[in-house]
Amino acid sequence: MKKALKNIVVGTLLLSLAFTLSGCGEKKKYDEAMDLYNSGDFRAAANIFEELGTYEDSATMLQSCEYELTVDRQFIWALSQGIHEGFTLATKNVQAAKTVTVDGKKLSVGNDYSEETYYEAELDGLVEFKMATFEDQELQEKALKYIAALEEGIEAQKYVDVDYTKYTEMTNEAYDTRSILISDFYNNYDMKVSESDMGALQNFLDTADAIKEQQEKEDEIKELIVNNFKYTEETLTEDTIKIEYKFVNDSMYDFDDFYVEFYYFNSDGVKTDNWTNVYDDIQAGETFAGQSTLYLLDSDIIPTGTVKVGELSFSVDGTNYSNVQSWLE
Repeated sequence: MKKALKNIVVGTLLLSLAFTLSGCGEKKKYDEAMDLYNSGDFRAAANIFEELGTYEDSATMLQSCEYELTVDRQFIWALSQGIHEGFTLATKNVQAAKTVTVDGKKLSVGNDYSEETYYEAELDGLVEFKMATFEDQELQEKALKYIAALEEGIEAQKYVDVDYTKYTEMTNEAYDTRSILISDFYNNYDMKVSESDMGALQNFLDTADAIKEQQEKEDEIKELIVNNFKYTEETLTEDTIKIEYKFVNDSMYDFDDFYVEFYYFNSDGVKTDNWTNVYDDIQAGETFAGQSTLYLLDSDIIPTGTVKVGELSFSVDGTNYSNVQSWLE
């Protein structure tokens, strides 16, 4: 009896030990999987979580790995890495051609280091997504737009010594587009950025905020023009048209160099060479009103012709708004 009891006790201890060792083994695997997950190796982590089955939250972590392995998330990870490489290269000021190493990856830096280098560093990891199919169609459109902005930045380098104005326009447009999208990716798509990159990232975020603020201001000014600038026309004689105009500036903005041209368009919609213009400054709270006369040549006299604003330009707080007559159409 004692021997049987002893065997039962030993068996129980051995079984308990087996469960303990098994639990230790699963804990070790789980920790390994979490380390792989945190390092971004989602494929390897997924394999281990799948083996662990119902251990802890392995099933949930497996789903998380599968999500991170989607095209959508792989693009965000590639974007984050590319931006890091670009930021790192941008801090390297070299005067001669050389190869530098960023996070173990060798990257070429050309003579008189230029923006093209870090544009290419970003683009290198993203070109594969030009032909990829995303689950989120909107994200795919943004991804393609971001890639196109990088390509435009590279294309702009061709003009740096031959057409600096064009170069500036292209690089500014590329930078502004990237700033808006980076802000979107960072705030809405959980793009991870290392602590060392936060300073450079903040420049993009600040630019995006400034662009958004400027766009909101432009939308406000556009609405003001559409609602508060009015004109009427009256045919005085066969070849003269009186135009009466009025703009109530009930905003907080001062309109400087307010310039408007009225054109006569024939029945085919062709603008004639005859016009009358108005030029003035309109301060906040002021009303701008008056009248002008449009004189037509014999060749322009067509009963079905119409008068339209042919040009509208002004500046507000140092920002020029040129040829915005389409706002009134």
